[in-house]
Amino acid sequence: MKRVISLLLVIILLFSLMPIAGLAQDEFFQITLEKIIDDQNVTFKITTNNNINIKKLHYILMNEQVFNELMSQGYDFIKSYLLSNDPPYEGIFMKGHFNSIISNNPFYYPFDKQEISSRFDKNTDKVYFLCIAETEDGQISNNYVYKEIIPSEVLGNVVKALENIDSRITKNKALTIKLIDILNQKNKNELLKKFLNAIQGTDIEGRLNNLGINERNLIIAHNLFKDDIGYTYLKEEINKGKLSENEAFIGAANTAINEIFKQDWSPLKLLYNKIIEKFGTLTDFLRYVREKENYFVSDYKDSMTIKYENNTVKIYYNNDLLTFINNQVLTPKGIATISSTDITNILSAFNAVLAEFTGDDAKAIAEYFKAQGYNVVGLPTSTVEPGGGTGGGGGAPSTSKTEETIDDKKAEFKVNITAAKITESQGKAIITFDSSAVNEILKAFENTAAKASGKEFTMTLNLASSDIKTANIEANIPKEIFAKAFEKGATVKIMLNELTMDLPKNVLDVSIGTNVKIEVKPDDVSQVINTLTNYKLISTPKDIVIKIDDKQANINGKVTLRFSIKGLTTNIDKLGLYFVDKEKGTLQFIGGKVDKQNSEIIAKTSHFSTYAVMEYNKTFDDITSHWAKNYIESLASKYIVNGKEEKKFDPEGKVTRAEFTKMILNALEIDKVPYSNSFEDVKKDTWYADYVETAYRYGIIKGKVEGKVFDPNGYITRQEIFAILARAMKLAPSKDAAEKLYIFKDYKDIADYAKEYTAALIEQKIVSGYEDMTVRPKNNATRAEAAKLIYEIYNR
Repeated sequence: MKRVISLLLVIILLFSLMPIAGLAQDEFFQITLEKIIDDQNVTFKITTNNNINIKKLHYILMNEQVFNELMSQGYDFIKSYLLSNDPPYEGIFMKGHFNSIISNNPFYYPFDKQEISSRFDKNTDKVYFLCIAETEDGQISNNYVYKEIIPSEVLGNVVKALENIDSRITKNKALTIKLIDILNQKNKNELLKKFLNAIQGTDIEGRLNNLGINERNLIIAHNLFKDDIGYTYLKEEINKGKLSENEAFIGAANTAINEIFKQDWSPLKLLYNKIIEKFGTLTDFLRYVREKENYFVSDYKDSMTIKYENNTVKIYYNNDLLTFINNQVLTPKGIATISSTDITNILSAFNAVLAEFTGDDAKAIAEYFKAQGYNVVGLPTSTVEPGGGTGGGGGAPSTSKTEETIDDKKAEFKVNITAAKITESQGKAIITFDSSAVNEILKAFENTAAKASGKEFTMTLNLASSDIKTANIEANIPKEIFAKAFEKGATVKIMLNELTMDLPKNVLDVSIGTNVKIEVKPDDVSQVINTLTNYKLISTPKDIVIKIDDKQANINGKVTLRFSIKGLTTNIDKLGLYFVDKEKGTLQFIGGKVDKQNSEIIAKTSHFSTYAVMEYNKTFDDITSHWAKNYIESLASKYIVNGKEEKKFDPEGKVTRAEFTKMILNALEIDKVPYSNSFEDVKKDTWYADYVETAYRYGIIKGKVEGKVFDPNGYITRQEIFAILARAMKLAPSKDAAEKLYIFKDYKDIADYAKEYTAALIEQKIVSGYEDMTVRPKNNATRAEAAKLIYEIYNR
């Protein structure tokens, strides 16, 4: 009996040294949590008291809002939810349990950093990991533990990238902000397309395509960037301080990087894979780029010059740049080298994009590059004075009397001012040619004409000169020069200070007289202008007269006038050239097309008199906050579109086929021809009959049933507009229409007849579709959409 009691006591004592199971567990089963971070993982180390081994871990990963809600519920609610099969709800990123092969203490649970990093965006400052533990025999810890995770702990690559950006920003934050504002005003997708269009058909295009860098993917990537970050948010966060120390922005940047580069569906996944293959990590790639850029700025910057000239920015280079790229950047990483042709094509593409920025915008870009240490030349130290002629820019005048330029399609024979004589009398500059100069000109012209057969032929008389100090000019040109040019089918272009005119073949009758006299002088039209509202005079009006000897010349057709607007402060979208009828006290709009490259406003006229460059500010009450406000105002200010009423445009209203026909003819500045019953459903006495006839004769419209049905009052669809615009611009059919259209989700909805037209407009950057990557070909176009599309072709 004693032995039995002794054995029982031993058993009791042994059991007293073991953990007590069952209801008594809450007295001692406690866990603690530690967070360990390395290059790949965030590992959670869970330790128990009394050396109890853990077999299972129940956890959730959540945002701060859900965490605060759980904290308010208490242990029993948290335990019940973690042990349940209830699915995660909004704000809970992960919910589950982890079984270990063996029971152990401490218990380690690793989370892949990328898994956690994908949970951060600009609205998530931190996430929380919370867990309870379970033993092999099913006991649950009587407490929960948690740790917060902030973006910088798991987004090392992103932080490093932002540190690189910060280093640039700190050199000149104001300039960075200004560049963001400049970009925010531009259509970034159009800039991407312009770059890719410039390298089309080159080896560089092929290399980029192999990396998945194409129009479709870049547009998708840019749209993702806008969704995740956007320009306004970026600007706001830069103003707050360093981006690499801004947890919310780190999260936003990570979301953008994940979506643009890292997911299987990411548009730039191929590029990301290649970066990882060559550099290991994105951080190492960015570090490599930064190191090479610093080396370039210190040792090779003279190999590339960024030049600010004529209010634009352009990049020039020499062969040392090619040496740097191949020897210092590509070869060390085993990347195929590029040729001199490749680098020419790349920089030409960049220059095509830079050409879209002019004036103060271009200057800011040049200043930004200068702040980054690049070789920038041409930045002004003071404001450039307005002035110069349409033909007088581009450096010193040629000392040669004549020049020729011939390519596959065009031929130009130029007579320089050095062939003429300039005298001044009573405030008037008088230009003349002596007989020997005329003979020399005609002989040289004959030689050029022999090479110009079948080409568009122009004789240019460049009579602009910085030696002419007055706006009162008289140019005396022997009729033989015109006669010979017209005989050879050439247009005569006469360039004077601030004015150029194109006189097509036989527009003047030079069979009589001996001399063609062109007189240009300033004119006072204040009595007319002062009586008008919403008009603003931009430059001094000019009275233009052409005479044969001393008699007013008859104009047989139309002459193109080009007025210089170089150096003028004006809104070109509101600009127009007007005939000023001083006797009647009225203005007549004759044209408003602007040649941005040559800083000229262009119009055609059939008579000479007083002309003025003016702004007309026309708007409507119902477009104040409309997305198409600028397009509508511009076209209304150039008399291309009208309102439904004086103060109402109705931007979301539909457009009839007749209305759009009138719009496109106004934009093309084509004179109407009388109606001749081209369609059975168009009556001669309707307001649109002549417009329909004219568009039909020019091949701009074809009708729904050619020669029978036009459907003038039917609403026009977007694809019908695309066809009309492409015909109006005489665009060649797209060679790869299918590829161009494939980027749009609804490309299959485009009718067969409209596919090539739509693709051609995409190539010309006139049609870009909607932000959701649709083109909606069968939708009826709104008046605002019609205005925007016509605006895109107007100044081309």
